[in-house]
Amino acid sequence: MLVWTETSEMVSGLCEEIQRTLSRMNEEAAADYELTVSIGIAQVFPEMPLRELIRRADEQMYEAKTRYQQLRGKESGR
Repeated sequence: MLVWTETSEMVSGLCEEIQRTLSRMNEEAAADYELTVSIGIAQVFPEMPLRELIRRADEQMYEAKTRYQQLRGKESGR
């Protein structure tokens, strides 16, 4: 997802809202599984190639996914 904004706080707020909404949906569904999302944030700079922007966002997404999995492992005692 590409977002045009002036501040990183606005992007962080959007990401937090997505996480809250997904959490609420998981609670309401009461399914045997949980849907999750990992989000990567990258800032674009003038003359930055699109591939570099995608690479940076992808890197951030995988770091977020790793942190989530580590947290889940600690919570479940793994």
